[in-house]
Amino acid sequence: MNNQMDISKYCLVVGSTDVGRKRAVNEDSMGNFETCNGLVSVVCDGMGGHVGGATASRIAVDTIHSFLDGQYYSDAREAIGMAIDAANKAILSEAAVRPELRGMGSTCVLLLVREGKVYIGHVGDSRIYLIRGNTIYQLTKDHSYVQMLVDCNQITEEQAEHHPRKNEITNALGIPDMTPATIKEEAMTPEAGDCFLLCSDGLSGMVDKQEILSIVCRRQDMGTQARADYLVRRANEHGGLDNITVQLVEFASVPGASIKTSIIHKKKFWLIGLIALMIIVGGVVAWLLRGCGSDSKQGETTNDTLATNVSQTKQFVEKNSKLKEEIELGKVYWEKEFRFVTVKYNQASAILTLLQKENGKIGIETLKEIEIQGEFTPASLSCNNSGVIFGSQGSDLGYIDFGKKEPINREIEFVLTAKDSTVHPFKVFVEDRPQKETKPNKTDKKQEQGFQTEAGNESESIIEKVVGDVQDQLAPIEYSVTLFGDTEKPFLTVEADKYKYEGGEAKISLGMILPQNSDAVTAPTFVEAKWENNRIVFRLNTVEGVDENFKIRLKTVEKDNPGKPVNVIFNCELKKQ
Repeated sequence: MNNQMDISKYCLVVGSTDVGRKRAVNEDSMGNFETCNGLVSVVCDGMGGHVGGATASRIAVDTIHSFLDGQYYSDAREAIGMAIDAANKAILSEAAVRPELRGMGSTCVLLLVREGKVYIGHVGDSRIYLIRGNTIYQLTKDHSYVQMLVDCNQITEEQAEHHPRKNEITNALGIPDMTPATIKEEAMTPEAGDCFLLCSDGLSGMVDKQEILSIVCRRQDMGTQARADYLVRRANEHGGLDNITVQLVEFASVPGASIKTSIIHKKKFWLIGLIALMIIVGGVVAWLLRGCGSDSKQGETTNDTLATNVSQTKQFVEKNSKLKEEIELGKVYWEKEFRFVTVKYNQASAILTLLQKENGKIGIETLKEIEIQGEFTPASLSCNNSGVIFGSQGSDLGYIDFGKKEPINREIEFVLTAKDSTVHPFKVFVEDRPQKETKPNKTDKKQEQGFQTEAGNESESIIEKVVGDVQDQLAPIEYSVTLFGDTEKPFLTVEADKYKYEGGEAKISLGMILPQNSDAVTAPTFVEAKWENNRIVFRLNTVEGVDENFKIRLKTVEKDNPGKPVNVIFNCELKKQ
């Protein structure tokens, strides 16, 4: 591209990287190169062990370089998204043939300069800042757990910087269901003196934004490379807990400025003449208006014309609008930490399910399920953020839940936006669950007594000693599990602090200590219960003669209160194929 030949005249790119003071190996990688798609700067922060992390970040940088230099894309944003996706696939391919590298991954921030415009995209918690004048702007939003808390107004940005889980990222290169890169929709036009800073969290986690700003602004006494090196040095002086990588993309001037100036000089005479002509024409028009009809008539004509234009515009919008009619999914009762809408993304549709937590139980009831045709991604879901949380798990599931807060509004509005820009709006109404008098549940007591009978001749275990005489007074906690007759894969895994439905989406905290003895579990003979450290994996031995509905019972104690017994029942339903 001819426009790339002049980039070096107005754009300078420098970088600096260091292993830090706590790590043995530098797992960061960076690169800057001119391609047929523009000038590219990229920083990647690897993870997955000393060898795996370094390999993943290097593969990402190399793949992005070769991809963007191999084919020109008219849309720079598409080029960025395709390049990052190619890097993800390359990391997965390498891990597939090298078992020792399985689980490796990398973050990525990418900046592309083309025709005087700047485009950016990212995955993970590496960042891009813009320093303009005496202000610093963070252009990327971390794909991380603490950023999700910030978005939900549960913590502040200042609290996020010191949160104990700040290093937990929610998206990265190297995972099979990576969410597509976040790409800034609008291209940015740089101004003279602008500096774009790309960095791994080894810098942003050690040096606050104001100090970064003060260092980058020291143009009078430090060159660009010296400032990049000094940023790395300051990160080490603050502790150097991680690898540190910095790239500065600095615009000493802006492209096209000299061309615009020459045009103004060449046409200065014509501009003066044009202004004079406009003054003369304006005087003539004013004289004609004064002599032709009343002011009120002129006003009526203008209003009629305006009304006609508005009507035509409205008709055009209605004819070409992609906004669909709002769908009311129904109502739910507010429950803490309750996920009440799930969205399953398929290739050509999205399935929305409205859920309700059963009163006094862990079980979930399906209230309504609808299918919307169109191509959707996890980024399709957005919500009015009225005290609810929304997001995605992997590439095929979206959700809306209450978290721990009661919603501000009683009407939860959210939308799904398809790839063709069609907007599908939805509404859910939230109500308080009516208060009911609580009475002893004799049925639950009988069920628990039945559980004791079905257990057979059980020997006294450690758990039974802890439970003591109150065991048969406990109402069991019940879950629903659906399985599909697969004898190869587990249909249920119970761990110390979570319940995971294999092949599904449910994750429910149990907070239990799992007993390491077979007497604690009662299951049919066709179910294999395999103990693996502090987890139990359930598989089907066979599907021949298996009842469509059966129960698995587990006796344990609370994790934080070993003196309190817990009885769990999994109500299993087999969907025979």
